[in-house]
Amino acid sequence: SKIILSNISGEAKPGEVLALMGPSGSGKTSLMNVLSGRAAYQDGSISINGKRLGRAEMKNFMSKVAYVKQQDIFFQSLTVKQQLTYTAQLRISDTIYRKVERQKKIKSEVDKILKMLQLEKCADLKIMMCSGGEKKRVNIGSELITNPAVIMLDEPTSGLDSASSSSLLDILRDLAKNHGKTIVCSIHQPNSRAFLGFDKLLMLSEGNVVYFGALDKSLEYLGTEGYPCPPGHNLADHWMELLVTNEETAMVLSSRKNLEKAWKHDEMTTTMDTIEEIQLDNNGNGVGEKTSKYKTSWCTQFTTLLHRALTKSQVNIFSPVNFFRTVAIGFAVGLVYFNQKYTEADARNIYSYFFFTMQFWVVQGMFESIFSFPQERIVILKERAGANYRLSSYFAAMTIADVPMFLLMPFIYMTISFWMVCPVGFGFTIYLSITCIAFLSVMTGQAFGFLIGAAFDDIQVGQAVGWVIILFLMLLGGFFVDNIPIWLSFVQYLS
Repeated sequence: SKIILSNISGEAKPGEVLALMGPSGSGKTSLMNVLSGRAAYQDGSISINGKRLGRAEMKNFMSKVAYVKQQDIFFQSLTVKQQLTYTAQLRISDTIYRKVERQKKIKSEVDKILKMLQLEKCADLKIMMCSGGEKKRVNIGSELITNPAVIMLDEPTSGLDSASSSSLLDILRDLAKNHGKTIVCSIHQPNSRAFLGFDKLLMLSEGNVVYFGALDKSLEYLGTEGYPCPPGHNLADHWMELLVTNEETAMVLSSRKNLEKAWKHDEMTTTMDTIEEIQLDNNGNGVGEKTSKYKTSWCTQFTTLLHRALTKSQVNIFSPVNFFRTVAIGFAVGLVYFNQKYTEADARNIYSYFFFTMQFWVVQGMFESIFSFPQERIVILKERAGANYRLSSYFAAMTIADVPMFLLMPFIYMTISFWMVCPVGFGFTIYLSITCIAFLSVMTGQAFGFLIGAAFDDIQVGQAVGWVIILFLMLLGGFFVDNIPIWLSFVQYLS
């Protein structure tokens, strides 16, 4: 087995910005994931305020420390303000504050973050329309809602231009200096201006520390070890040139090994400064103090997630494309089965119409869920890692939020096709009954879609499994084959 991280040590203080640097594959993201509790580790320990964290304390720590991932994961159809507001409603306690006070608290926190991160101009803009720098700030803002003392960011400048990167790092420095935050930031290769803005540097190479200390002293350290930075050269670039593993030249191998050995020797003879105690949240709770995993009750989570889901689904419910598709299919089916008579000869056609209708809405519900779930999945994983809500409250909200669309579309389809197809003897009661069955069919398809989407990460695999299930239900539904083999007869009850 490969050792990804080995003998890593360092410290981060309130009011400081720590840069975590190293070539690709050096272990930056792995270290961030371990420190934030997002990844398991086989050996070693994590301590906060001198207290070693066990499993229970680590879970408590995870819910109180902000971890901003490299990917900006949101529901893109929400506006910036909506994203921050929903996050605040899920993460600001509903037991400490009364209802009116809590709403004021949420509004003030959102407004403060919009101003702090310079997002006021794009507050009402949909996230999909924002620039890369604005999305990154929204990502950070979502984690600042609970006013955490420690903020960890995984390559926040990735994909940003030089100006946007510098602007973002200026904001991070302001959070540290003026708001007392502890900022730990992994970064690949910053420009000279951005690099010199960090307070401390932890340099990694192949999972080992090659330097930790004040950034301004790293220049002197390299000179002492025989690797001086040329005048006018970017210090960050110089570090990368010494450690880069893309070209395993003798010089690179030698410099990397020498720096690793030199740091291990220096580390044995130095002692870290005493770190002042960190309060992990704005209620004064330390890491060892057990608090509830979730800040809000099940009902608060459910109502917030339901409101958010309905806000997102408005695009689909009132989509002209969905409306046109449903109307077109309704008329097409109505024309194919047009004007059936109330006779034994036409009974097979009417039966065929009902069978097609049920099958169509099962397929519709299933594949809409399968195709939409990958985007839902990554957001769920991110928000659940921060203990935003229970899985049960999310599932209940999502299921109910889809009801309006799943009611409206079958209603439109049945209103058009039923009266074109069915004979006069089929009255309004039968119309309502078949419409309700169509509604139940689409809900069943949605449930299958959620099951498949949750079971398979690859959407193509999920799609293939979905079609196998659909064909299974069709073949055993009793329409295509009247006499199923006796040893398969029990399977018809699954369709």
